[in-house]
Amino acid sequence: QVGIYGCFDQIVISSQSGARKPSEEAFTKLVERGIKPGSCIFIDDRNVNRQVAKSLGFNILEFNNKQELIDKLKQLQKA
Repeated sequence: QVGIYGCFDQIVISSQSGARKPSEEAFTKLVERGIKPGSCIFIDDRNVNRQVAKSLGFNILEFNNKQELIDKLKQLQKA
């Protein structure tokens, strides 16, 4: 895969969950599919969505712009 997508083993787009953020259901549907929140990074530009994800155990990153996100992901890869 190309670009930032290559940083991840699996990518789930929120619109594929069948529920809308920031409802907890959007996140619990992922957990029901076997996705472990502690091993995921949730990326979003809206604080309300990030806070719900964080409360459910997801690691979160704030999205402001593509380059900043790439820089944050590179830092995580080094850790």
